[in-house]
Amino acid sequence: KPLYFYRQNESSITKSIKKGYPWLDINLRKNHHENLLPLNKYDFKNQLNRLIVHELFIYAKSHLKTKRKYAEVKKEILNEFSRMEYQESIKNCFYKKNWKENLVLFIVRYKMIFLIYLYAKIN
Repeated sequence: KPLYFYRQNESSITKSIKKGYPWLDINLRKNHHENLLPLNKYDFKNQLNRLIVHELFIYAKSHLKTKRKYAEVKKEILNEFSRMEYQESIKNCFYKKNWKENLVLFIVRYKMIFLIYLYAKIN
């Protein structure tokens, strides 16, 4: 009979968003995947683009949930969204039928930080 054991860790990264997720993690993961996967095969390049866009949204949300001033965080997010490392992924990302992810892509592509802020407040 399978049993499950759930461990609650209040100091885990998922519970602790005082500083927001470190932006460097996105680029580290991007570089790792680029070096590991044959991006020209299958759908790996498209999947990596979708991962980067999704991560940018999630990381921005984590920073907007901190107690820092909105203007300060917005400036930081805009700076990250504008990095050359991410521009190709943002430009070439697409989803066929997933309206939620298309909305995330639209928000990231057009740098609608206030919409991420609203989402962070209700989620």
